[in-house]
Amino acid sequence: MEFLSLLREFGPLAGIVLFFIWRDWKREDRSASRIEKLEDEMRHIIMPLVERSAKVISKNSQIMRENAMVMRELGALLGKSLTKTLRQRKTEGPSEPPKPE
Repeated sequence: MEFLSLLREFGPLAGIVLFFIWRDWKREDRSASRIEKLEDEMRHIIMPLVERSAKVISKNSQIMRENAMVMRELGALLGKSLTKTLRQRKTEGPSEPPKPE
């Protein structure tokens, strides 16, 4: 008997509270689904892209180091040749540019 009087007195309030609990539970469920989809996208799409980019950057860095080494060697070779050419020009005087035909 007391239960019925409590239900009559607090029934609408209890219904509202239960509605808000149900609504928030559904919202949390949808949010969890979205988070899982985003994590799957990150795992399956973004991470492989990052890995490939890291490999490309590493390879590019290695090539840049090799290019710098070649440029130094080329500079040393050209430096000797250039120095010899400049010494010859000083003794011979400036040369005239070729005339167009």
